[in-house]
Amino acid sequence: MPTLETRLGSLGDTARFGAWLAALLRPGDVVVLSGELGAGKTTLVRAIAAARGVDPRNVSSPTFTVLHEYAPDEGPVIVHADAYRLEGDDETELDLLGWDRVAGGGGVLLIEWGERIESLLEGEHARIVLGHDGPDSRLLTLEAPDAWGERAEWSAWSGARSGFPFASEREQWADLYRWFSGGYRISRPIEDPDEQVE
Repeated sequence: MPTLETRLGSLGDTARFGAWLAALLRPGDVVVLSGELGAGKTTLVRAIAAARGVDPRNVSSPTFTVLHEYAPDEGPVIVHADAYRLEGDDETELDLLGWDRVAGGGGVLLIEWGERIESLLEGEHARIVLGHDGPDSRLLTLEAPDAWGERAEWSAWSGARSGFPFASEREQWADLYRWFSGGYRISRPIEDPDEQVE
């Protein structure tokens, strides 16, 4: 089982990790998100959704509704579930929610507090554990199914961090466009010392 451990020291790091994970995910993938209250589970789901073109302001924790679905610009539907209020061994409750449609619908399923219903999940799934590492940073451990380790994107996580300070390739292109279109301006005239390379 491939395992990845990383430290997310800022919201930018979370956005970059979310963008990498969004590229890695395939239809039918299930990710169980665990961690104490405030560990960043919903924030990570927002980052994944944003990388797929979903407005992150529309992503909220589905604690009371249990399920939210988001249709991204491209790729499979993102199903965001919260099992906090579910009884761990009660399949009836899941059936009433239409779980069979959601779990077998070809979307990507992200389940907060998923450890509560993990015994009911069929097939392989990934597990992400988030923990506090200071006021603004988190430690993240991802345990993935073996098949994920064979995906080209798996080995790209170290490369994903090299795009700093951008959260995604889309942001890099947007920044470049602002330079070319005159959206950014140098605040003073360029002088000879500015052009000298040491």
